Amino acid sequence: MALSINRTSLSAGDIIYAMLSSDQTISSIVTAIYPVIELSEAVCPYISYRRAGHSVNPQKAGQPGADTLQIVISCYTEGYEEGVELAELVRHALDYQTYEDGELRMRGCYLTASSETHEGDAFIQDLTFTIKI
Repeated sequence: MALSINRTSLSAGDIIYAMLSSDQTISSIVTAIYPVIELSEAVCPYISYRRAGHSVNPQKAGQPGADTLQIVISCYTEGYEEGVELAELVRHALDYQTYEDGELRMRGCYLTASSETHEGDAFIQDLTFTIKI
């Protein structure tokens, strides 16, 4: 479905996908980059991303200001060290970066939280980035 309206911060996943998939080191390591969900049939190592929070910052005159998002990027790997290394690559690709894609502009991006866990056969590194659109 092609929309005839301008994209908003709700489309920030497009920026995240573009930035991660265009990083040659990351794309040479992972088997795929998925939006929103972790797939049980996915093959490690892979990345999943999702919007975890959203707030609007209107200006005094009632005009739209920058939207602030929290995007969680999860790195799934078979080994712990491999996961930490992939998380470092993701941070390097996104932390303190800007990006513009037509009418959609990421004004800033920085790492605000991280956690790690193990589930099934995968080690998971979760990175939460705060993004201004």
